[in-house]
Amino acid sequence: MDSVMQDSQSARDRNFSEHVIFVLCAGSYSHEIGLVNFVKPLRTSSLLTHRLRDIVFYTDPSFVEAEWKTIANFPKLFVYPVRAFHYH
Repeated sequence: MDSVMQDSQSARDRNFSEHVIFVLCAGSYSHEIGLVNFVKPLRTSSLLTHRLRDIVFYTDPSFVEAEWKTIANFPKLFVYPVRAFHYH
């Protein structure tokens, strides 16, 4: 999962454009939500690889890590780590 982690500089260098952002207010304590069900429709086989939009998860990386095994093989996924979400 380290290869898809983005920080401010790497995100600027990548110059994201026309991408999809998932903002997930969750952390390691959260239940899995089935990220594959969000990613799969955006990765339909009828789309050519160069037409796929980047998908950026804006969340605590520990949340995505719990479900990474189900989405790791999809292309153009990125995680922008945010650890400031604190909900009770």
